[in-house]
Amino acid sequence: MQTAATSSILINGYRIAYEQYGEGSPIWLLHGTPSYSYEWRKVIPALVQKGYKVYVHDLLGYGASERPLEADTSVAAQYTLFSQLLDELGMDRLHVAAHDLGGIVGVQLALEQP
Repeated sequence: MQTAATSSILINGYRIAYEQYGEGSPIWLLHGTPSYSYEWRKVIPALVQKGYKVYVHDLLGYGASERPLEADTSVAAQYTLFSQLLDELGMDRLHVAAHDLGGIVGVQLALEQP
């Protein structure tokens, strides 16, 4: 499997695959289902060229992230893990681009942590 998320971090006991590219203003790309960060492979270089520091991760249960059978992978759980991931990386201000399930997670972030 090819993925744009080649590093990993433990969040709430789960291994979450993530990656960052470039330098500049941070933007996080959130994928939908049943996909993973690889779908952003053609977008990442364009954003880096425009001066963004691009972040991606594979949602829990997708791509290179862990797929524990007992894990809650609902939208609410994905939001909680994403919020914890941002906290772990010390990120409090960023742009978010998202679609599908990732879009719902992004909207929840905007509503709860504007």
